[in-house]
Order: sequence, then structure tokens, then C-alpha cells
Amino acid sequence: MSQSEGIHRNLRSFTVISLPFATVDLATSKPATSMKVMATTVTIATRKDIHSALIYLMMGVIDTIHESPSLISDENEFPADKDVDLPLSSTAETYYKSGKPFLQHYLPFWLASFVEKMIFLLVSTAAIAYPLLSIYPAYQWVIINRQIDELYKKLHALERELFLGKIDRSAFDEKLTQLDEKASALLGHFDMPVAFYHRLYTIRDHIRKVLKWSDKGA
Repeated sequence: MSQSEGIHRNLRSFTVISLPFATVDLATSKPATSMKVMATTVTIATRKDIHSALIYLMMGVIDTIHESPSLISDENEFPADKDVDLPLSSTAETYYKSGKPFLQHYLPFWLASFVEKMIFLLVSTAAIAYPLLSIYPAYQWVIINRQIDELYKKLHALERELFLGKIDRSAFDEKLTQLDEKASALLGHFDMPVAFYHRLYTIRDHIRKVLKWSDKGA
């Protein structure tokens, strides 16, 4: 077709293909001369909400059928993202750049798809859990320090009440024992960090010193 190039320039859906001499039949030298023919590229369209796994599956089938060379196409020339009038899906773009997902090279489609979902789920969970886990030690440090400080405040208040005569000896001993039990409970907690052992043993020692001091004062 003498107008083939002109047609291609005006109508991009048409492609010019060179057919060399004797391509179709070497014995009879057909075609008798090199020639140019017109062809159109088939476009496969899908709905926007189609699952990406199905696109990969479909692209794999098309690739397997059309990757071999033919009389009018080179090896791996099709499928291709040329002469596309519709927007190309992001999944198809990824396929053209890097081929099938890594797992689909070694696993059946259904299993590869399942593993990919699990990996995505684990990565998403880790992305959420890691910041929370990293914050937890700092949160724990603040809470335990606050509990120990609260014990010291109560110990000081008891000592002051006894000094000012605002509490009798039996009530003082009872509350002091309760403070000691709270400190012991904190110390025996299963997830208590070792870094707090020193403060807890110290306050228990201070409680006993206040008790001895009050005995002497009495």
C-alpha cells in the first residue's frame, strides 16, 4: 500500500509492517518483493474495578500465547503498551516494566496470590505495631515512675501526720504496712523492668527506716 505510512500518521490505530521478500513461502518466493502491509493492534479493555491479581493472570496468558516470534512480529514484541487509546492500568504498567510478580514465577497463581496478600497484611500490621511497641517502653517508664513517686508522697504524708500528731500509732502502722505491700507487689510484677528494681528496693528500705524512726519516737 503506497499510502501506508500516511495512513499510519493519520490513524494511529493502524501500524505499518514490513514483509520482506519470500517471507511467506521461501520455495515460491512469496511475496515476490518486499512490501508493506497494514495491521491494527488489538486492545484489551477491562473494568476499572477489576482485581489486580486477575490482570496479572490475564497478562501472563497473553504473554505466553504471543511472546513467540511470527512472520509479522519479533519475539516478545507482544503484548505491548503501544497504540493504546485507553488509560493503562497501573498493574499492566508494572507488568510491562518487571513482568510477573516474583512469587508467580515459582508458585501456582492461587498460592502466589494468597502469599502476596499475607505478606501485605504482615507488612501493614508491622508498620502499625512497630511504632506502638517502640512507644510502650517509654510509656511503661513513665507509669512505673509515677507509681513509685506516689508511694514516696504517701510515705512523706504519713510521716508528717505522725510528726504533727494527726494520726494515731495503730493507723500509722497499718498504712505504712499497706505502702510496703504495694511496693512489694510492684517489685513482684512479672513484667517489671530490671531498671526499676533499685528504686523499689530503696523505697521499701525507706519505709522500714520510717517505721524504725517512729518506734524510737514512740
